[in-house]
Amino acid sequence: MNIQNLLKECGIQSSIGNSDLLTVTVNDLCYDARLAKSGSVFFAMPGRSVDGVTYIPQAYENGARIFVSQKAVDIPADALLVVVEDARKALSSASHHFFGQPSHKLKVVGITGTKGKTTTTTLLYKILSRSGIKAGVIGTNGAYFADRFIPTSNTTPESYDIHKIFKAMIDEGIEVCFIEVSSQGLMMHRVDDVRFEIGVFTNMAHDHISPLEHATFEEYLHWKTHLFTLAKTALVNVDDAYVDAFITQPNLTVYTYGIDNAAQFRASDVQHAFDGNRVGMSFVVNGETVHMNVPGKFNVYNALVVLGVGALLGGDVEKCRKLLNETSVPGRMEVIENDKGVLAILDYAHNGFALENVLTTLQQYEYNRLIVLFGSVGDRSQNRRLELGQVVAKYADVAMVTSDNPGCEDPQQIIDDIVQAFEGYEGKLLTQVDRKLAIEQVVSMAQEKDIVLFAGKGHETYQLIGKEKLPFNEKQIIMNAFEISGKNA
Repeated sequence: MNIQNLLKECGIQSSIGNSDLLTVTVNDLCYDARLAKSGSVFFAMPGRSVDGVTYIPQAYENGARIFVSQKAVDIPADALLVVVEDARKALSSASHHFFGQPSHKLKVVGITGTKGKTTTTTLLYKILSRSGIKAGVIGTNGAYFADRFIPTSNTTPESYDIHKIFKAMIDEGIEVCFIEVSSQGLMMHRVDDVRFEIGVFTNMAHDHISPLEHATFEEYLHWKTHLFTLAKTALVNVDDAYVDAFITQPNLTVYTYGIDNAAQFRASDVQHAFDGNRVGMSFVVNGETVHMNVPGKFNVYNALVVLGVGALLGGDVEKCRKLLNETSVPGRMEVIENDKGVLAILDYAHNGFALENVLTTLQQYEYNRLIVLFGSVGDRSQNRRLELGQVVAKYADVAMVTSDNPGCEDPQQIIDDIVQAFEGYEGKLLTQVDRKLAIEQVVSMAQEKDIVLFAGKGHETYQLIGKEKLPFNEKQIIMNAFEISGKNA
């Protein structure tokens, strides 16, 4: 296929340079100049700080001769520059056609919301795969299908990567793909050309409002709801205050799930379970009792999505119910077993909304002290730091404020920003820039019947310092700290 056909739906504004290249067969697409090669088309997309056109010379040096951009710039005489209105939309459309419209050959289920995307997509993938559906998943933890793993750099990958993975899934006989759909992914047109069989809405909260994310909450909400303009069917959380914004699209078939309000998939008799080092939930759906090995009302909502989507896809719902008790997600309310009699929980909660959900859940269990270790990422919203601090100050008996992906900011300054929320705090407040030392200190002070929450890192195996990802496996560090503490007891 040539570049004219690939961009036939993009509204080509002009072309500059060697027009003979308009009809040359394209071998591949790329948006990273380092991956450009002979026969490939380089898409020069605008970034937050650098415009992709600055990398056209590098792509040229690597062999590319066809470029797509929103700007007209000088190029060598043997090259072709195709100017389009929006380079991101162009990459999406071109990828869709280049890989043979793969989402039309899959049942794609997109999950969006402030919290729950990773947990829900992972549970769907694990459980429905075991209940007889040939499934794959794309999200924060990468892409998994047919015993294959493909790492991804964003919660919702770039459009080229999405369609390439879809094509690989089809080649492996995959029938259904579950994909996390972030507001950033929607705003950056990464899923513009994905045909969604089902769109799922989990919940909505004030987050991701910053110069590097969304300018306002209204913008954030707008892009979240955009998923449902691309979907045939919606499964939405009827208990969420913003649910009505997600079901206004015409010709959208809507199904609901919830706990507090009437819904097609509704949980009742919700119970918290506690057995020494193990915690979980039980509830009833359509007369059948469901057990889970993870705590929290929000995990009941996640389970309802699994049952709802399973039913809509024609899966074995009875088997899904049974598998919910056997399935967990790494770094999401994950219990770290130990010999100290401490209930140690590892969770990815990294904003006020998510952290308060976790802490109110842990309050349902009997304990001596609730100890919380947390931080806040750098290069993001200042409001998040205050919200995190306020939530921890509200619930924790002991608070350890430490580093969590400080990026290019001074980690001590981030900690100082958080500590401002603890004015008048009656518990014990600790700070430690070095997260490993902070973990070891918290574990050493933890006593039998304490609950210790390690919040923020979850499944991550790195610490972002400056622009470098340094190895940091929080789960392993916690396990080592408990082992050392046990030996010293």
